[in-house]
Amino acid sequence: MQNTSRLFWVAFLSTCLGIGLFRFSYTSLMPLLVEQKWFTATFASYLSSANLLGYLLGALLAHPVSRYIQPRILIIVSAFLGAFSLILCAIQGLPDALYIIFRVFSGIAGSTLMVLAPSYALKRVVIELRPKLSMIAFSGIGAGVVISTFIVPYAAHINVGLGWLFLGILSLFCSVVILIGLRHQPELIETAHAYESIIIKSDKRILAATFITVAYALSAIAYIPHSLFWIDFIQHELHQSVQFANQQWAFYGIGSMLGAVFAFYCVKYWQLTGALWRCYLLYSLAIFIPVYFHTFYSLAVSSFLTGLLNPAVVSLSSSALLTILGTQNHQYAWSIATAAFATAQLLGGVVMSFLHTHGSYYTHLFFLGAVIMVVALACSLCFYTIQKSHLNGLRGEG
Repeated sequence: MQNTSRLFWVAFLSTCLGIGLFRFSYTSLMPLLVEQKWFTATFASYLSSANLLGYLLGALLAHPVSRYIQPRILIIVSAFLGAFSLILCAIQGLPDALYIIFRVFSGIAGSTLMVLAPSYALKRVVIELRPKLSMIAFSGIGAGVVISTFIVPYAAHINVGLGWLFLGILSLFCSVVILIGLRHQPELIETAHAYESIIIKSDKRILAATFITVAYALSAIAYIPHSLFWIDFIQHELHQSVQFANQQWAFYGIGSMLGAVFAFYCVKYWQLTGALWRCYLLYSLAIFIPVYFHTFYSLAVSSFLTGLLNPAVVSLSSSALLTILGTQNHQYAWSIATAAFATAQLLGGVVMSFLHTHGSYYTHLFFLGAVIMVVALACSLCFYTIQKSHLNGLRGEG
């Protein structure tokens, strides 16, 4: 039980660091970096792109490198590397190239944690605990977003360096906990169980995994207007106050905190495949809301639901790949899905930024995002159809 508890903490803190602190914390710091004249608006944007580039590199390299270096070592090194990159960013006046390097390494560390830590933990707990572990692991994303949304800005308003330092020290503490948690690891558990009974025939596995991965990558593009442009949209296109925009971002943070728990209970009610397509359907509606509805409450619903469904879709996509491919192939498949997500997000961000700077309103981008999410919904329904066909075949054989 002690080792299992440690694995739960490792998985939770790894996703908290990987996305919540190493990536999303920059969203709240970016305006203050410009306001306090640390960087120009253009260079601050470059730093954001550098982090996305690092995240893509880490997603591509994590699994191949894990063949030569133990995943346990890579998880520990990545946690401390990301923590020190944040601490170094707290030093003002360094050459610009160094800040770019720090943010690239932060991205590499974040995606390495996201690829390796959940798979590492899932392989080492009994099958009955895997749904619960997945829920707790991906709740770390929401916890990190909440810290970035509610705590970091207060320190950064005093001084951005203090905000960076707070993030770095907190990440360093989490890294130490991860190190302690990985000191003793249980044996791999690969016993067959009913939870894995829906693993489908080999000729359909790749097709099903492809649908899951494509849907996951499309979701990365579709939620870009909320993750990158939401505050700017509310302030400059809707002409609302900074306080109004911050309140909407707070709803996003609250939703993120509850997303993995929401996914867990969706699986309880609708099974994994049923939960996945229903989440994509709700995600499509959430992204579409700001196209026409701009009241406080409608925007709050959109904020909350997109925050809720981001970690929910991450959790469900990882669980779906685990279910159809098993623990032996999960890390490889999850690394491909993470790389596809990172690539789609990077390219989608560039395209949407280009569209906005060449005359498109943010409402057009929300509409585009909703359409893309509908395509993701179609992919998830294809996975659902394959799964239902498999189960019907099993009943026929019985």
